[in-house]
Amino acid sequence: MLSDIIEARVTEIFELIQDDLKRLGFQDIPGGFVLTGGVVKMPGVLELAQYVFQNRVRTAEPNYIGVREPQYTTAVGLIKHACKKERMQKNTANKTPVAAGQAQEDNDQRSQKVSQKNKENTAKKQGEKGESKFKKILGYFFE
Repeated sequence: MLSDIIEARVTEIFELIQDDLKRLGFQDIPGGFVLTGGVVKMPGVLELAQYVFQNRVRTAEPNYIGVREPQYTTAVGLIKHACKKERMQKNTANKTPVAAGQAQEDNDQRSQKVSQKNKENTAKKQGEKGESKFKKILGYFFE
């Protein structure tokens, strides 16, 4: 039957994982194992994993709005990993280490410069408008 084939392949996967963990020197994992993804919905997988690993096994499901099903765990994890990696790359792009207080001061200085530039631009525009109105009025008298 199909279930026998699936059980054999899942058992094989778990045994390969167990062999790799032993090869890497992880004899005992005190926290146990966590199964994620759509496979956790298959009946008997949790018990099979406990039998193969001889350890505690639990399932993990995302707890985000719209993705409360286990088959979305991998996608959510990949997205979170990509976001974290992107933030790390942005932080390392600024080669000088910045303390939290210094970063806040830098942000304050930038916002002050931007607001000052905005004020200058507004004053220039108002000055240009005032100048052009004044020129029009003088133009009426001195044509």
